[in-house]
Amino acid sequence: MKLIVGNFKMNKTVKECREYAIRFSGLKIPKNRKVVLCPPFYALENFSMTFKSKVAVGAQNVSFEECGAFTGEMSASMLKSAGVSYVIVGHSERRMKLGETDEIVNKKAKYLQDAGIVPIICIGETLDEMSKKKTVLGAQITKDIKGLKNDFIIAYEPIWAIGTGKACEFGEIEKTHEYIKDKVQRLVGYDVQVLYGGSVKPANSKAILESKLVDGVLVGGACLDPEGFSKIVNS
Repeated sequence: MKLIVGNFKMNKTVKECREYAIRFSGLKIPKNRKVVLCPPFYALENFSMTFKSKVAVGAQNVSFEECGAFTGEMSASMLKSAGVSYVIVGHSERRMKLGETDEIVNKKAKYLQDAGIVPIICIGETLDEMSKKKTVLGAQITKDIKGLKNDFIIAYEPIWAIGTGKACEFGEIEKTHEYIKDKVQRLVGYDVQVLYGGSVKPANSKAILESKLVDGVLVGGACLDPEGFSKIVNS
């Protein structure tokens, strides 16, 4: 079973999200695929009610606080009440633009697990970090999964490939995924699902998903068109 996650990022209005849900709900999903859609916060409940069990609903972020004076934040219990079962944490855009650290990512992941929500933990390297990729990824993994239970997913996103239209070379994807899996196994003693995220599109998704080392994909811009995203799901 391959996991296909669509991250809308900061795109689509309420009306556009409703139209998307209606269009995508009528499209085929193979039995060997599980789909998670991560729309903006305001569309979460609508997606949950529209898709029911056909598609899982994920959020793009969470606070590690439960309630109180935290203007603009969303707690895990709030997300769960809207039907959320997965949450993306540590996305490169939040790390680079909003200063999210590994310590914050780890705190959010623990909080999500306590609430019964699966964290999708993003890790990755910049172009400048390519020469020391394993050191960078190893440090992120070690800090991000510290103290977690066996119910999390890692998404490898080469930061230099995001939004460029150019995915990482296939052989490099496999080598990196193998390293991540081995690293997690050594740290916690169990296997982990590893998704690839970096300019995934219909033209390259089939080759990426055919790899036994790739457990699924995290799709950004290419998920915004329901028919185009369906091609990835069915690849």
